[in-house]
Amino acid sequence: MQRRKCKLLDCLIRKCERLILPYIVPIHKALVARLLEGTGVNVNNCIIRGVLVTVGDLTRVGGYLTRQYIPEHMPLIVEALLDGAAITKREVAVVTLGQVVQSTGYVIIP
Repeated sequence: MQRRKCKLLDCLIRKCERLILPYIVPIHKALVARLLEGTGVNVNNCIIRGVLVTVGDLTRVGGYLTRQYIPEHMPLIVEALLDGAAITKREVAVVTLGQVVQSTGYVIIP
């Protein structure tokens, strides 16, 4: 059920970009809350993958406006990258990281 909700939200974000712009903040809060629920022992990797895809698409649509949410996104994306047990989750996290960096212009100073 959760996976379908995430897919529908992602489809809405990709297809109705202008409609989504005013709702970036509440959508972002819901996605981050869902990612935070998915940390720890009881992780459903399918749901986390779907949420990461949706985060990437929301960042792509929101562009520079979503830059303020990077401090919340990055630790969750990096955590997904470090998960050695779920290869597909890592692949989705790499794509999401690319979308976040490309859409916001975010760069880390070494």
